[in-house]
Amino acid sequence: MVKEPGKVIANEIDRVSILFVLITDIERLVPPESSPPCDLLKFLNDQFTQMDMICAAHGVTKIETVAEEYVAAVGVLPDDIEQDKAGRHVCLLERLLKAAGEIMREQTEEVKYKMGIHTGPIFAGVIGGKLPRYRLFGDTINTAARMMQKCERGMLQFGTETYQDVPVSMRSQVHHRGDVQMKGKGMVTTYTYEPDQVSETFEGMPSSPSKHFQKRHEANQRMSLAFQPVSFEWASEAEEADRNFEDTLKSHQTSDHGSSKNRRWFLSVKDGFTSDMEKDWFKWYHEHTICHKIVRRFAIQATIILVASGLEFMVFVFDPPFAVWGVSYWDPKSRLLKFVYLRLFVL
Repeated sequence: MVKEPGKVIANEIDRVSILFVLITDIERLVPPESSPPCDLLKFLNDQFTQMDMICAAHGVTKIETVAEEYVAAVGVLPDDIEQDKAGRHVCLLERLLKAAGEIMREQTEEVKYKMGIHTGPIFAGVIGGKLPRYRLFGDTINTAARMMQKCERGMLQFGTETYQDVPVSMRSQVHHRGDVQMKGKGMVTTYTYEPDQVSETFEGMPSSPSKHFQKRHEANQRMSLAFQPVSFEWASEAEEADRNFEDTLKSHQTSDHGSSKNRRWFLSVKDGFTSDMEKDWFKWYHEHTICHKIVRRFAIQATIILVASGLEFMVFVFDPPFAVWGVSYWDPKSRLLKFVYLRLFVL
């Protein structure tokens, strides 16, 4: 879009697998009449950040989030497309199912998901000139959404098109559900996927994935408990605990004791926030905030210097001399003052 403004970015992809995840009963978990908007946004952000981590670990591409729905896919990246053309879509689907399995294990008694997958052709491209977004179009994404909508709470559902590419090693975790009525599709044969309770080892995951995602699961449980109704007699104690936590956090952030390295430990001990993620975050922050400001400041200074140099050149060239006995002279003091004033203007 930068090199060729106005050019339509669109690709036709022969086969992708799309995953839809819906957080069920969101209004029960975060009641709009009794919870401020920040509680809803924090809840969704925690859930979707958790899914981002799982998808990134398994090489699954995040597409978008819409309200309480999360959309991801395999087969849309150039490397995935080449792998599919080589007849290895089974490997792509295996990555997606492993990511979906990890997401399913993050469910609690309170927080449940409805999930659907569908495999087929798709049109992909960038839409919009302002805030452009990479979007998927076609019957495949619509069918994946139908699979999610008609799925039972806490389950993952897909059809025959996806079942044909399920790896043999994972067939034991797939069960035939039967025919399900779907809008615009009629009766569709569906299957459900129930992952093993023990996390599978995956290349690229942390050295101890079970322990890593166990922390996320515990955080998810604490989060779900936080949104349960609180009786009146315990409300004051909960509010006092929140105030104490906020005061402690503020005092930690504003404390001038210790080195800057010692003050950054708080991020590293958050659930799922590893030291590598902290380094990546600080790198991103410096590149997009501090360096961006420095570059903009240098650009402004360069512009001012250029303008001042042009004015200085014009003054010295067109500064009229004075004549004494027919000989032209330039006043050195006047030229020096003009030079000093222009340099001060640049500073």
